[in-house]
Amino acid sequence: KQVLPSDVKALVAFFERTEDNACVEDVLHMVIRALYGKAFLVSFIEQIELLGGCQLFLNLLH
Repeated sequence: KQVLPSDVKALVAFFERTEDNACVEDVLHMVIRALYGKAFLVSFIEQIELLGGCQLFLNLLH
């Protein structure tokens, strides 16, 4: 499975905008389960690195 930059951007935008913690938790669980697939994990990490690395997600904590 291939992860596109637009996939990661959409995921980040969702996390930035939503106020439904239960929904965020459900999405995070789905992403974590998907990351168990090596091809998905490699592709996901590549896209994260291209878009700013872990700082991309650390910014969501603010």
